[in-house]
Amino acid sequence: MTLPTFLIGGAPKTGTTSLYRYLLEHPQVFLPRDAKEPHYFVESSRLPLEEYEALFADTGAARAIGEASTWYLRDRAAPARVRALIPDARLIFVLRHPVERARSHYWHRVAQDSRFGARPFGEWIRAGERDVACFVDHGLYADHLQRWLVHFPREQILAVLHEDLERDAPAVLRRICAHIGVDAAFAARTDRRHNVTAYPRSMGLYRGLLRFYLPMERALERTALWRHTRRPRQLVRDLLYARDRPAPAVSPADRAYLLALYRPQVEWLEEYLGRDLTAWKS
Repeated sequence: MTLPTFLIGGAPKTGTTSLYRYLLEHPQVFLPRDAKEPHYFVESSRLPLEEYEALFADTGAARAIGEASTWYLRDRAAPARVRALIPDARLIFVLRHPVERARSHYWHRVAQDSRFGARPFGEWIRAGERDVACFVDHGLYADHLQRWLVHFPREQILAVLHEDLERDAPAVLRRICAHIGVDAAFAARTDRRHNVTAYPRSMGLYRGLLRFYLPMERALERTALWRHTRRPRQLVRDLLYARDRPAPAVSPADRAYLLALYRPQVEWLEEYLGRDLTAWKS
């Protein structure tokens, strides 16, 4: 039975897709090319073990075998489930300024499904930590890491920062390669970012079109025509969003709310990492 020797466990919108793509280039690393996020270890998973194993059936001479599932970090069942099946796994978590992560996650979901845009960001973040979108909950890094530390020794866990990945991806990759036991001198092509969030081309256009488009989409969803409208819906998304647009600002009230919520989490993380995260407190 071949199973992963390492996991990239999240969080969403922190650069895990870019990291996954960079590691795919490493000749000593195997990652499933057609299943970036199997999420086998999350509580809600219905993936049979046999199908999960099949993802790693052709690892060749790889020295490190892994997969990347962004919900592992926050999932409450994942640490115990990973420990039970692959207790020696090396774990990698990518963390980002929690307010910026939440904003990026929100707009990512809105671009995927315009129904998320029916509620402003400020309403979503005040809906409770366990809201369906988990925009807030994913950023409770201290809570999540402490659950993993119950089941794994600290030396098996590597937490890296999205900001470091953006600023000096080769240096972050060297740390990760050393952590998973492969040649750290390998130089991947890190000049491209992957799965970049698309933001509205114009907030005025976005609000105007959404006012008329969203009711129409909801009406179509209840008819047999829904499955025939995928292309037109994609055209609307292409009209509304672009990956080269700046992120819409978080309102001062929403930012203050999130910063107060996350502050104890960030302070714990500063001590855990031995890093000054003052920038995450503003």
